[in-house]
Amino acid sequence: MHTFVFDCRDAEGELIKVGVDAEDRQSAAQYLTDKGFHLAHELDDLIEESKSYVKNVTVPTEIITVFTRQFANLIASGIPVVRAIHILIKQAVNKKFQGVLELIYLRLNRGLKISQAFTGFPKIFSSLYIALLTVGERSGDLDEMMEKLADSLEKQLALNKKIKSASTYPALIVSITVLLTYFIFNFILPSFLSFFEGMRMPLPVTTKVIMFLTKAVKNPLFIGSIFITIFFIWYSIKLYIKTKRGKLNFDRFLLNLPVIGSLKRKIIMAHVTQTLSVLLTAGIPIMQALDLTTKSIDNEIYKEIFSRVSLFIFNGESFGTSLTFLKNEFHPLMLHLTLVGEETGTLPNMFTRLEQFYSEEVSHSIEVMIHMLEPMMIFFIGSVVGVIAISIFIPLYQILQTMGG
Repeated sequence: MHTFVFDCRDAEGELIKVGVDAEDRQSAAQYLTDKGFHLAHELDDLIEESKSYVKNVTVPTEIITVFTRQFANLIASGIPVVRAIHILIKQAVNKKFQGVLELIYLRLNRGLKISQAFTGFPKIFSSLYIALLTVGERSGDLDEMMEKLADSLEKQLALNKKIKSASTYPALIVSITVLLTYFIFNFILPSFLSFFEGMRMPLPVTTKVIMFLTKAVKNPLFIGSIFITIFFIWYSIKLYIKTKRGKLNFDRFLLNLPVIGSLKRKIIMAHVTQTLSVLLTAGIPIMQALDLTTKSIDNEIYKEIFSRVSLFIFNGESFGTSLTFLKNEFHPLMLHLTLVGEETGTLPNMFTRLEQFYSEEVSHSIEVMIHMLEPMMIFFIGSVVGVIAISIFIPLYQILQTMGG
């Protein structure tokens, strides 16, 4: 019998050295595996295999949000991190995310820190996510940090759902209009137009256009050319937006749009104030918090604005004073509350209030936009149907007049 020593983790996730008496090393390793230990040297190959599987994986925000809340609850209940991840792997519904969790589990069993184990999935766990994990890891308040992350993700998810619901209505109306128009052009108008052609009479311009479109929609080449043109325009814009200059110009265009631009600004500021509130409450220094927040902004114009704020702070200015240098870009309430927050030492609380303010502003703006869109959409449908109806009834009226004369 010989004694073999292994680096491994027990069922609770603790990294330990274990000695086993056995005839050979293979038998000793098998004995530990049967007892629920994870051998460190066997994990390396599994980690490398998993890396290729989860590379560039994207996961819906809803899944990450639910995972974060469940993870926070398990840790708060006193369950060790490794065991909590193991439980959540079994509960995972999304196979891609399950693969990510399995790699995190292997990394933890190999001895990596929690923040290190979650690193390497930028499309799933943002730099903000990793930063809060790191703070919780160092301070020993991981459960509290995960609670903050879960709250932040849930608020962001709720905001995104409001925005999607606002865009669903006009998209639905446009779709119905297109289908209705296609039905009219294919099944109703042809009989009328063949009648007009048989009468050999001068027709209004609108009727001639309708006749042309009625014939065109039945031509596969015409329909195909329209779809190809739309796809080409969409793809060209998509490629342009991927360039740095294209993204900058597109973001500027969105911000300058009436109604939508104002809503976009409020959405960005709701995200910024929420992120800063979470980071500063967690005890992250203002410069680091501002850097993480700036990276998380999905608008090049506002990234540039907050980069300038960071530069002012780096040169010795306070946060509130830095904002006043760019006062045209921020709401007066934000300028006032940040200055008061710095004077009283309650800046994190002020950002929590600002987050509530901007979230309410976004909700109100979405409601106003929907109320504005309703009559516009009704007018749009009415205009399309009205033009078609007029194009049909004018020639009919002319025919009746001729027959009556």
